Amino acid sequence: MANFIFLKDIEEYRAFGEPCINAESVFKESPQSCISSTRTALECAVKWMYRKDKRLSYDKQENNGSDLYYRMTSSSFKNIVPGQLLSKIHKIRTMANSVLHDGYTASEEDAIKCLEYLFYFVQWLDKRYGKNYEPRKFSVDKVPKNPSMLSQGMKYAGAALGGVLVTVGAYLFAQDKKR
Repeated sequence: MANFIFLKDIEEYRAFGEPCINAESVFKESPQSCISSTRTALECAVKWMYRKDKRLSYDKQENNGSDLYYRMTSSSFKNIVPGQLLSKIHKIRTMANSVLHDGYTASEEDAIKCLEYLFYFVQWLDKRYGKNYEPRKFSVDKVPKNPSMLSQGMKYAGAALGGVLVTVGAYLFAQDKKR
């Protein structure tokens, strides 16, 4: 059973539950996909927190109203989220930025760390705002290790396409030699 699966049945967490489950499920697709999805899930969770907690605010006009960085660096957010946890979720954001914007090739360890930090944040949200908080621990062993059927299908399609290209290439090469 995956780490985030408990979110599936909590209606109140629907806004970030599915993105968290998705982030963990794409782990074996590629570390980059996992980290990108983890950042998306983090953004959904932070937005949920802003809707839930009326003490949270930031200057939407100055910061275009949608940027995760500005939400996470607002003084009201920093006053609520514990410093060590804040540092962890910033690592998710910066790692995702490196992957998405700088071409950083992330490792599986990078992806696991991002999932783990997201898990800690979600646990903190549940403890702070949830109705039926239950302590849970992140386990690397719970992270799905098998590629999805889509991923496997894409791999086979790529292999088939590669075979077609080799055949076409060989044919064109043979035709060229005849001239």
